[in-house]
Amino acid sequence: MMWKVLASPQTRFQIVADLVVVLLGVLLAGVAMSGALLWNRRSPVWVVMAIVLMLRGTMMVMNAGRYASRGERSARGFSMALAGALLAATAFVPFLWARELLIAAGIILAAGSMAGAGLMIRSGS
Repeated sequence: MMWKVLASPQTRFQIVADLVVVLLGVLLAGVAMSGALLWNRRSPVWVVMAIVLMLRGTMMVMNAGRYASRGERSARGFSMALAGALLAATAFVPFLWARELLIAAGIILAAGSMAGAGLMIRSGS
Protein backbone atom coordinates (compact mmCIF):
# COMPACT_ATOMS: atom_id res chain seq x y z
CA MET A 1 0.00 0.00 0.00
CA MET A 2 2.83 2.40 0.77
CA TRP A 3 4.18 2.06 -2.77
CA LYS A 4 0.84 3.25 -4.14
CA VAL A 5 1.17 6.38 -2.03
CA LEU A 6 4.68 7.06 -3.30
CA ALA A 7 3.66 6.53 -6.94
CA SER A 8 2.47 10.12 -7.35
CA PRO A 9 5.18 12.62 -8.39
CA GLN A 10 3.64 15.23 -6.10
CA THR A 11 3.92 12.88 -3.13
CA ARG A 12 7.51 12.01 -3.92
CA PHE A 13 8.39 15.70 -4.19
CA GLN A 14 6.76 16.40 -0.81
CA ILE A 15 8.65 13.49 0.79
CA VAL A 16 11.94 14.86 -0.56
CA ALA A 17 11.04 18.36 0.66
CA ASP A 18 10.23 16.94 4.10
CA LEU A 19 13.53 15.09 4.11
CA VAL A 20 15.39 18.32 3.34
CA VAL A 21 13.62 20.11 6.20
CA VAL A 22 14.39 17.22 8.57
CA LEU A 23 18.06 17.39 7.59
CA LEU A 24 18.03 21.17 8.06
CA GLY A 25 16.58 20.76 11.55
CA VAL A 26 19.16 18.10 12.43
CA LEU A 27 21.93 20.32 11.08
CA LEU A 28 20.70 23.28 13.11
CA ALA A 29 20.51 21.19 16.28
CA GLY A 30 23.90 19.61 15.57
CA VAL A 31 25.62 22.96 15.05
CA ALA A 32 24.07 24.25 18.26
CA MET A 33 25.12 21.14 20.20
CA SER A 34 28.70 21.45 18.96
CA GLY A 35 28.84 25.01 20.24
CA ALA A 36 29.98 26.40 16.89
CA LEU A 37 27.69 29.43 16.92
CA LEU A 38 29.91 31.56 14.72
CA TRP A 39 27.33 33.91 13.23
CA ASN A 40 25.86 37.16 14.48
CA ARG A 41 22.45 36.24 15.81
CA ARG A 42 21.51 39.91 16.14
CA SER A 43 22.10 40.75 12.48
CA PRO A 44 19.12 42.00 10.47
CA VAL A 45 19.42 39.04 8.08
CA TRP A 46 18.98 36.56 10.94
CA VAL A 47 15.96 38.37 12.36
CA VAL A 48 14.34 38.75 8.92
CA MET A 49 14.91 35.05 8.18
CA ALA A 50 13.28 34.10 11.47
CA ILE A 51 10.31 36.38 10.79
CA VAL A 52 9.92 34.90 7.29
CA LEU A 53 9.86 31.40 8.83
CA MET A 54 7.19 32.48 11.30
CA LEU A 55 5.06 34.08 8.60
CA ARG A 56 5.43 31.12 6.25
CA GLY A 57 4.44 28.76 9.05
CA THR A 58 1.34 30.76 9.93
CA MET A 59 0.38 30.95 6.25
CA MET A 60 0.68 27.16 6.02
CA VAL A 61 -1.61 26.75 9.02
CA MET A 62 -4.15 29.25 7.68
CA ASN A 63 -4.22 27.58 4.24
CA ALA A 64 -4.28 24.07 5.67
CA GLY A 65 -6.59 21.75 3.83
CA ARG A 66 -6.42 23.62 0.54
CA TYR A 67 -3.66 21.59 -1.12
CA ALA A 68 -3.08 18.75 1.32
CA SER A 69 -4.82 17.29 4.33
CA ARG A 70 -5.38 19.69 7.18
CA GLY A 71 -3.35 17.65 9.66
CA GLU A 72 -0.17 17.41 7.64
CA ARG A 73 -0.16 21.08 6.63
CA SER A 74 -0.90 22.13 10.21
CA ALA A 75 1.88 19.95 11.61
CA ARG A 76 4.40 21.43 9.19
CA GLY A 77 3.08 24.96 9.68
CA PHE A 78 3.03 24.94 13.47
CA SER A 79 6.54 23.53 13.64
CA MET A 80 7.86 26.08 11.15
CA ALA A 81 6.20 28.99 12.95
CA LEU A 82 7.45 27.82 16.34
CA ALA A 83 10.97 27.26 15.00
CA GLY A 84 10.93 30.76 13.51
CA ALA A 85 9.83 32.22 16.83
CA LEU A 86 12.65 30.42 18.63
CA LEU A 87 15.19 31.60 16.04
CA ALA A 88 13.94 35.19 16.44
CA ALA A 89 14.15 34.83 20.22
CA THR A 90 17.86 33.99 19.97
CA ALA A 91 18.51 37.61 19.01
CA PHE A 92 17.11 38.87 22.28
CA VAL A 93 18.23 36.36 24.89
CA PRO A 94 21.64 36.02 26.55
CA PHE A 95 24.23 34.03 24.61
CA LEU A 96 24.04 31.10 27.04
CA TRP A 97 20.37 30.53 26.19
CA ALA A 98 20.85 30.79 22.44
CA ARG A 99 22.30 27.28 22.25
CA GLU A 100 19.26 25.69 23.90
CA LEU A 101 16.86 27.69 21.74
CA LEU A 102 18.65 26.60 18.56
CA ILE A 103 18.62 22.96 19.64
CA ALA A 104 14.89 23.19 20.38
CA ALA A 105 14.21 24.93 17.04
CA GLY A 106 16.08 22.22 15.13
CA ILE A 107 14.27 19.40 16.92
CA ILE A 108 10.86 21.05 16.45
CA LEU A 109 11.53 21.69 12.76
CA ALA A 110 12.58 18.08 12.15
CA ALA A 111 9.74 16.61 14.22
CA GLY A 112 7.07 18.69 12.50
CA SER A 113 8.28 17.71 9.06
CA MET A 114 8.44 14.03 10.01
CA ALA A 115 4.93 14.25 11.44
CA GLY A 116 3.65 15.86 8.24
CA ALA A 117 5.27 13.18 6.09
CA GLY A 118 3.91 10.44 8.32
CA LEU A 119 0.39 11.86 8.12
CA MET A 120 0.69 12.14 4.34
CA ILE A 121 1.77 8.52 3.98
CA ARG A 122 -0.88 7.34 6.44
CA SER A 123 -3.68 9.19 4.67
CA GLY A 124 -2.63 7.76 1.31
CA SER A 125 -2.72 11.05 -0.58
